[in-house]
Amino acid sequence: MDKSTRVLNIFTRLLNGETVRKSDLSEFGNVSTKSIQRDVRTINDFFMKVNIGIIEILKSCIKRMAMN
Repeated sequence: MDKSTRVLNIFTRLLNGETVRKSDLSEFGNVSTKSIQRDVRTINDFFMKVNIGIIEILKSCIKRMAMN
């Protein structure tokens, strides 16, 4: 299973409220638990970037509103 498929699989399971374990995911994806850790970090990094992006958009909107 390639990385993007694993990441989407992990993300989908989490969205569905499943409890996931590295050992189960690594067995399912036929990869090491270290690979699963990196996949989870990829998901976390994505959401950190999205949150930062949203914060910057909100700051920009607030500045524009203050100018009007």
